[in-house]
Amino acid sequence: MTALSEMANGASTPSTLPVWQRELLCAREPPHVTCIHHEYDEVANIEGHALELVMKAKSEVTEEYMRSIADLMVIKGPPNFTNVRSYLVSDVRHVGLHDFDFGWGKAVYAGPDFHVASFYTRYINNKGESGIVVPIWLPRLAIYQRAR
Repeated sequence: MTALSEMANGASTPSTLPVWQRELLCAREPPHVTCIHHEYDEVANIEGHALELVMKAKSEVTEEYMRSIADLMVIKGPPNFTNVRSYLVSDVRHVGLHDFDFGWGKAVYAGPDFHVASFYTRYINNKGESGIVVPIWLPRLAIYQRAR
């Protein structure tokens, strides 16, 4: 991202060359699943214990788990998050998105605009105070069910 930002602002070469190691994201040959993956599970009851599930899932992610899920996605294809009632949340505060300028000024917000994920990021208001922005998309039905 730094390289793209520098090039967008006229640099002929970036100050730090990007590292392209896409092989880190590839499945093993042959793919073999070594971990239990709940990404494909159907979720029956989603009330009352979401934070507990998130904390448990986060503690189980290791390098081996990531290699195993890459293998599983080669075997089964990517999970359909909308079918299993999943929601992805990722912390991008330390990526430095607020420092990049692609030619139209520094970013105010950087993140997705779709309903299966939220990326929380750092935000600095006009007083220079830093905080965290956590955009969340909820389906209308979820909002109305909770309001009752």
